[in-house]
Amino acid sequence: MKPVRTDLIMSTFKIPVWPSRALSTLLVALALLWTATSARAQTSGAPPERIAYQGFLTDGSGTALGATTPKNYDVTLKIYTAPTGGACVWAETQTVTVDRGNFSLLLGEGNGGVVVGGVTVPHALASIFATNNASDRYVETVVAGVGAGLATVTIAPRIRLVPTAYSFLSTYANNLANANGSNILSSVNGSLTANSSLTVSGNSIFNSFVGIGEPNPGFPLNFASSVGDKISLYYNGNGGISYGFGVQASLLQIHTSDANANIAFGYGSSAAMTEVMRIKGNGNVGIGTSNPGSTLDVNGSVNSSGNATFGGAQIGNGVSTGFHYDGNLALRSSGGTYFQNSAGANTWMYISSAGNVGIGNSAPTVALDVTGSIKSSGKITSSQWKNTLVVDTGATPAKANGSSYSCSGGQCVITVSVDVKNNSSSNGSQTYMDLVIDGTTVRTWTMTVWQYGGGSYSHIFVTTLTAGAHTFSANLRGGNIITAGENQILVLEFPF
Repeated sequence: MKPVRTDLIMSTFKIPVWPSRALSTLLVALALLWTATSARAQTSGAPPERIAYQGFLTDGSGTALGATTPKNYDVTLKIYTAPTGGACVWAETQTVTVDRGNFSLLLGEGNGGVVVGGVTVPHALASIFATNNASDRYVETVVAGVGAGLATVTIAPRIRLVPTAYSFLSTYANNLANANGSNILSSVNGSLTANSSLTVSGNSIFNSFVGIGEPNPGFPLNFASSVGDKISLYYNGNGGISYGFGVQASLLQIHTSDANANIAFGYGSSAAMTEVMRIKGNGNVGIGTSNPGSTLDVNGSVNSSGNATFGGAQIGNGVSTGFHYDGNLALRSSGGTYFQNSAGANTWMYISSAGNVGIGNSAPTVALDVTGSIKSSGKITSSQWKNTLVVDTGATPAKANGSSYSCSGGQCVITVSVDVKNNSSSNGSQTYMDLVIDGTTVRTWTMTVWQYGGGSYSHIFVTTLTAGAHTFSANLRGGNIITAGENQILVLEFPF
């Protein structure tokens, strides 16, 4: 049989027919409507994935199918991306009842699993309209058992899916509303406002600034210009107490939830972090330790390029000036070091750059220079008395030289030391050493120096001196004795 031309209410199209059981004409009135919930759909907050699809079927002679008694036909419905050819993006099968040529069905109510070109076609109806070519969707209807020898017939042409008039509003929707009519999302002058809680289950990318409580953000993330909590990193629902960030007047706050919680700094990840510093809830800071026991607890070296102040005292860089610890504690100075009272008015002790120590004075000239009394519960010793309380008589104490020494008054121990040599050929040359104090000989010692011999001779004399200046001298007399080196008179007084 030849195709028959039939005029339709909204459009005219040709279909192939066959005389025995030919399908003559398919009249399709298609409305893109999301219908009410069908009997098979489960209740949910989303619209049902159904599209109402209606038509009129006749045989080749123009007689409506199912003219006297309704009859069921197996129909395959497919949606393509083009009027001819194209890709099949959706398909299903249904058993459709035709009554006096009329049929009505819901796309999406049938069974999926249709194979086209060896590939099972998807059956999710809503997904085929969420692409960048969703404007081109064409329905193809295939009816089984209506062709010659009960063959399957594909109705041509495909019918294009078009929206109803009011569905155009979905292109320009300004608001997303609740069932009670209140807005969930509002679009005003290009800005999108969320008026209730917003949950995002996927990734979100913002190519501009985001304001939280700030209508005119000036930064990638901008909070309202007000004091209070800004970010909560962990909240257990305990009355607004959390781990997070806050702002008060001229103050950025980083806080935990209570005094037993700490703040740690490090690198890596939360589950595998290498900690380098910790601030405990009680205020102790640990560097290199996670359990600081004092206000600042450092496990490692401390280096400062400037001054460090502890309780008002400044401590330098620890390298050339200041404290240094390498198992021993060292106080280093590029100059002198003072030990003073809090105001710096009184110097208790001074160590010069030469290493001399002054107690009671800031200009020591010897290793230990004391202005004032010395008291000891033990012995006072020295390997070189010369460097203690010394009256040096010079290299030739042949005559009294009147060296002066100011005593505090009290008992003194006086030591006379000489280096002598016998230049004569006779043994046992008799030589005498006189100790003269304030012009009076107070003691004489006899020395025997052998032929061409010599040596060091020391003599001790204990006496009591009055406070004031005294002169000391030592005289060598008799024999052929000469001095061979330095001679000294040492005065060690005990003014207590």
